[in-house]
Amino acid sequence: MTDSQQLDTSNVKHGVKGNDTRLSPPAWYFLKAVAKFMFSAELRLRNTDVPPANHVIPDEFCGVCVATSRDPVCDAYVIEKLKVLGVSHVRMDYSYDSPGQHASRLLGALIDEGFKVMLHLVQPLPEAMQMREAAVQRRWQQFVANTLDTWGQQVEIIEVGSTINRRRWAGYCLKGFLACWRTAYVEASKRGLRISGPNISDFEPLYTIALLDLLKDMGQVPQFYTDNLFVERVTQPEVYDHRIFGALLAPVVRYNLVRKARQLEKISSKRGVEGMLCSYVSWTLPRIKRFLPEATAKQADYLTRYLVLAAASGAFKRVYWGALVSCREGLIDEARKSASHDEIVTYYSEISGNNAGYRIRPAFHALQAFQKLIPGSTYQGSLCRAKGLEVHEFTNATHRTHVVWSMNGLVADFVDIYPEHLLPRATWLSRDGVALDEVPSLATESPVYLRWPISQEVTVRANPTLIPGISICTSVKGHYYHYRDDTWHGIILAANRHDADKLFAELHPERIVERERHASLRDSRNSIWTVQDPRDPGANLVVKQPVRLSWNKKLTEPFKPSKAHRSWNGACELLRRGIPSPQPVAYFERTTGTDLIRNWYVCELEKSKLSARHFFEEYASGVPDAFGVSMTKFLQQLCVFILDMHRRGVFFRDLSGGNVLVRKGEGETVSFTLIDTARAHFYPQQLTLGKRLSDLSRLLYKLHWGGRMLFLQQYFADIDRKLGIVHKLPFLIYEIKTGWKRSRRKKKIVPSTT
Repeated sequence: MTDSQQLDTSNVKHGVKGNDTRLSPPAWYFLKAVAKFMFSAELRLRNTDVPPANHVIPDEFCGVCVATSRDPVCDAYVIEKLKVLGVSHVRMDYSYDSPGQHASRLLGALIDEGFKVMLHLVQPLPEAMQMREAAVQRRWQQFVANTLDTWGQQVEIIEVGSTINRRRWAGYCLKGFLACWRTAYVEASKRGLRISGPNISDFEPLYTIALLDLLKDMGQVPQFYTDNLFVERVTQPEVYDHRIFGALLAPVVRYNLVRKARQLEKISSKRGVEGMLCSYVSWTLPRIKRFLPEATAKQADYLTRYLVLAAASGAFKRVYWGALVSCREGLIDEARKSASHDEIVTYYSEISGNNAGYRIRPAFHALQAFQKLIPGSTYQGSLCRAKGLEVHEFTNATHRTHVVWSMNGLVADFVDIYPEHLLPRATWLSRDGVALDEVPSLATESPVYLRWPISQEVTVRANPTLIPGISICTSVKGHYYHYRDDTWHGIILAANRHDADKLFAELHPERIVERERHASLRDSRNSIWTVQDPRDPGANLVVKQPVRLSWNKKLTEPFKPSKAHRSWNGACELLRRGIPSPQPVAYFERTTGTDLIRNWYVCELEKSKLSARHFFEEYASGVPDAFGVSMTKFLQQLCVFILDMHRRGVFFRDLSGGNVLVRKGEGETVSFTLIDTARAHFYPQQLTLGKRLSDLSRLLYKLHWGGRMLFLQQYFADIDRKLGIVHKLPFLIYEIKTGWKRSRRKKKIVPSTT
């Protein structure tokens, strides 16, 4: 159990089923139930990370959490958007301040419009914290009774409990929640109403089983078990959760969304619960933005991927997406200047602003498309077991629908998934339900729907796989195309198939000949030169090819992807994480993968002629303002850029001043672009201090010590660390190592003239 699950261990009476009036401390009972569970076989489920086949997705599978503002106009806006979504089931929070206010107004309007409402009764935090007091219990009983008398017969389900395993959000200790539950259960039972709960947050099976055992012993098991089954903290819906048994064991125990859902459903059904509801799930934009800048598009990707997997699991009767309107996680942005710090998963009380300023996010359209295509169909099964690639089949009376995507940054060629003749026979829809104007070449992290008539037999190739080791960035404009023949293969980024074919014809390795290197930008270990852009005669592209390898590289390079491949991946991953780099256009390498020299990387030409090295050299020479920018201003802006890169998990490993291009803006404003991306490594968390210093020692080599200290003082202040002597050692070591290498180059043997 987490620290948030603080249990009250004082002796307390609690009701049990029948006429049994024995005393039992709930916390002690809770701990005994956990201990019993740990030695049971209930956690030992085989193959539960794979969704079961041949089950029907309920028509009412999708729901949405709603609230309104104090302006009555907002009610009509919410109802209109729900109708556009095609969703008829909503979940609404209702608390002590709701009667006679805007929440009651919206609730009445929803019922009048025929929406099925799960009414979530929320106790205010101060009251929940004092629930063991008799006066607080009386106020709760009166609120529940009045609410159920007013609305009970008009709503579909009553929900009680609010993130009860997060005490700092909801306020409950165990004893307090049991008192809350007992009162609500009795009042709902008197009126013949269905009750759901206890609204546990995230995947905590030990907590779930112990609490449901307590409720079963009390004779007060809910009709529906509710859990906010988030996977937001493991980023992607498909990944194995490293938080349960650690990163090393995650691929072994295989706790993904499907397994979590199936296990919770088994636990709850064994204790007499009719079904399981996910009462609130979302991805908050600030969490996505920690690593990925295109947060709204990624939120939409995650929504579709989550809902498909949740439907495939067969564990949920319904999933409520939350919230409809919210600055931080809503399908619609309420356009608030700053997001609320309140956990609206606990109490989604109201929305702010004026609906005239609300903005529809991509996730809205993604939910609309899912709702139109998937509920009511039969899930036929997962058609691919390749790690990182998902292919799921659904059928109804008229259509066979496949949903296909890869995990973030990865790609698969559709001709490696399906026989080629099937691709043009499908209707292709984007994640948002928009018909695609051409058959895509690659499956990416953004899901697509493929639809055939139900009469069409559809087969998937045996063992479809990802294209090994390729990364892409879906946030850039254009489409990716995979080209391959008997000798070469590669990826091209272009606006459409016509442009991609033109690039392939002109940039094919056998067309890039030696004579074009007269415009070489560099010709040492790598040859870098420009070629005319086939799509635009007035523009140039940059081509990079390795030409010489040192003896040690000849030993190690055969075990790595080609340099062109690594350059492509590095640039794409930088762009995925919001770090500027010249846009990749293509890369080519031998299909055999054994040629260390004949591989090409092509990108757009960065027009800036200045680099950070030029500025460092000017400042080191005593110039106070290099190219019109003072050293203080330049280093401040560079520090912000490098900090952002390191916070996004980028370890560049070749961060010399010459690889940081600088573009001048107005006044003393500058912006930065990274080139030479082949050595970059990427991590799913911020960099360690050691990796940061490794990058910085290379970056600041050409800068004098006074400038270095100015930069490091700001950098360390921003990461809330104290700059010490030990942190200067990497800079001294790098200087010694670089000086030694240069002295070795100067000792070349002069050829004899005799």
